[in-house]
Amino acid sequence: YNKSKAGTYGTLYLESSTGKYLYVANASLVDAIPFGTNPSESFTFSVTDSIATTTTSYTVNITGANESPTLASVTSGSVADQANSSTLGTTSNLYGTLSGSDTDTGTTLTYDISGSSSASYTSSASGSSVTYNKSKAGTYGTLYLESSTGKYLYVANASSVDAIPSGTNPSESFTFSVTDSIATTTTSYTVNITGANESP
Repeated sequence: YNKSKAGTYGTLYLESSTGKYLYVANASLVDAIPFGTNPSESFTFSVTDSIATTTTSYTVNITGANESPTLASVTSGSVADQANSSTLGTTSNLYGTLSGSDTDTGTTLTYDISGSSSASYTSSASGSSVTYNKSKAGTYGTLYLESSTGKYLYVANASSVDAIPSGTNPSESFTFSVTDSIATTTTSYTVNITGANESP
């Protein structure tokens, strides 16, 4: 093909001596078209005898489809009991922000915790004030989530952790999800807990 014309979603090629043509769609651009959006693009072909020219149109109709959102894995959290104390010991990775994405343009992502309840819990434990609107109680603490941003916080229950004896290292897992209102993707989050001895 010795002629080409770039469109919004692909490129049209033409062999000028024979009239053979080929439209090559750009997969990444088509992939970004959300479900329910069906754009089209048009081109104009022409033929000439060097004196007169005649034209006709060529339209490519494109049908969008939903692409499931992705959700990155989440690093496990940890909570250590402090021996002979009612306060917690060392903790790590108990807060963060979920990383979801969607190749469809104009998509709004919403995050959740499997089995969650509505909540209104405000905390600055992550370094800035966040009001979490979802929560899920576990055995040793409660996981909170801000559904619009994916910010999460695990708040350990000090008395429950304090009751774990030395040598006993339980864990509890939660399931995070992200949805584009059509498809949902999940990932797990685990909190590992280390018990410590409390003197009688």
